[in-house]
Amino acid sequence: MTILSSEQIAELKQKLSEKGDKVVREELANGIYGEGRKKIVENWLEEFEREKLETRFQQELEQREQIFHEQMQKEEKRFQAQLAVSLS
Repeated sequence: MTILSSEQIAELKQKLSEKGDKVVREELANGIYGEGRKKIVENWLEEFEREKLETRFQQELEQREQIFHEQMQKEEKRFQAQLAVSLS
């Protein structure tokens, strides 16, 4: 088993990023990566999935915050309208 330097690992991860997760998964399933690179590739895929989930979570959170903000604006307008009616 060959031990990779940190520079080689960084290069490998860059190449994986350029290929994309679908291609990397196919290559991994086909045994393209040797024993020395297999674990790095698996770790890269796990990290990729975590980042994808984090991005999706962040987007959903931002959408919910926007919806909440819009609802609060509507409630404020409704309240102001009711206040104007009761004052007149």
